[in-house]
Amino acid sequence: MSTRKRLRLLVRHFHENGLKFMLENPSNVRDLLQLLGVQLLPRIDFSHMRVVPGRFVGRDYRHLESDLVLQAPVQARPGSKQRQIVVYILIEHQSEPDRFMPLRLLEYVVMIYKRQLRDWEKEHGNLDHLHLQPVLPIVLYTGTRTWNKLGAIWELVELGDELAERIPELEPLFLNVGQTSRQVLEQQGGPFGLLLRLVQQRRTRLPVFEQTLREVVRTLETLAAEDRQRWLELLSHIAALIYNEREEAEQEPLFEKVTDSVQNDAYRREVFDMGKTIAEGLIEKGRLEGLEQGEVRTQRRVLVQVLRKKFGKLPAALVKRIEATEQLDLLKA
Repeated sequence: MSTRKRLRLLVRHFHENGLKFMLENPSNVRDLLQLLGVQLLPRIDFSHMRVVPGRFVGRDYRHLESDLVLQAPVQARPGSKQRQIVVYILIEHQSEPDRFMPLRLLEYVVMIYKRQLRDWEKEHGNLDHLHLQPVLPIVLYTGTRTWNKLGAIWELVELGDELAERIPELEPLFLNVGQTSRQVLEQQGGPFGLLLRLVQQRRTRLPVFEQTLREVVRTLETLAAEDRQRWLELLSHIAALIYNEREEAEQEPLFEKVTDSVQNDAYRREVFDMGKTIAEGLIEKGRLEGLEQGEVRTQRRVLVQVLRKKFGKLPAALVKRIEATEQLDLLKA
């Protein structure tokens, strides 16, 4: 996918998939695992990491922003006769706390194991000699509400404290960005940690955000020469964050500060061109949202007409409820 097309998709689907785009980059995943203190990190081959095609995770949770399953080879322990191991990295990005997250993650992990069973049996005809490959579940929380820990599945069950030994356990890795110190994000999180630092500050007072923005952009510029694509992706997310999280009057001046903070003239030109593409994406997004709103209004009228034709006069409360509905799929149901 071209950088230009990727930018437009990022702008259009920022809240749903913004960080997912970033976490398709192996270097950003490495930074995330480093922030979480994953002991396996030095043995993971990120150069061969790939996004697992297909979908393990359902989309029936509105507050779930994105799901991502990655796969990477892991070096066996020294002296081990094991064949090559593959680790599955399941990343859940949450913008709201969810007390049922441990149960959902357990389901997702089991689904990944079951797919391994199916794939092995399809290839070998039986399950002899199969060793399941490990799954590393991660929750990345960027919301503002308090969420100190994920909790346990037994806490969701009546008599759970008495029957805890009979209830499945799962302890995912959990990163609450809002409660992670600046020092940890900047010193242990690499370039991705710098991005999370800005995400952490996205709704602070303008002077505070401006200062953090300048510091992050200038530090990230050192990445441009060694990994230009990753540098552009990180700046793209920063620009999209500005246009999605800051007040409209602040947006253009803030993006100008992004451009001004880049010291190299050639790099500054790339950032300027990136800004033009994002502006085009915002215009396109506005048009699409306008078209969707028009379709919603039309579908409301059609639904009311159909119901009146079938049932006659409708209760005022029902009409009011239809007119307040924004979801097109519900109006078409």
